[in-house]
Amino acid sequence: MCKKDSTFENEFYEFIATRCDHNYDLIKKDPEYIDCMDKYDKLYSEIASLLGDKKHLLEEFSSIEDLISCINEKYAYTTGLKDGLRLSDVLVS
Repeated sequence: MCKKDSTFENEFYEFIATRCDHNYDLIKKDPEYIDCMDKYDKLYSEIASLLGDKKHLLEEFSSIEDLISCINEKYAYTTGLKDGLRLSDVLVS
């Protein structure tokens, strides 16, 4: 069994984070994204005002929702890389 190279893994995940940040810079200029974020912000504010002293529940919910999105993005990116390598093997064969 191969020993994992933690330095390589750390650098690889840093690379993924950098690429995701770059993609976010592109996404946040997308008109559809801007529209969705405007709607999200309005709904968030309205719900927060209705919750009053329970607003922290909405904040925690939003944080968890963001984390879930990050995890999904990481898996989508790594799956895309693996699929790209497999596709390359098929095309070369």
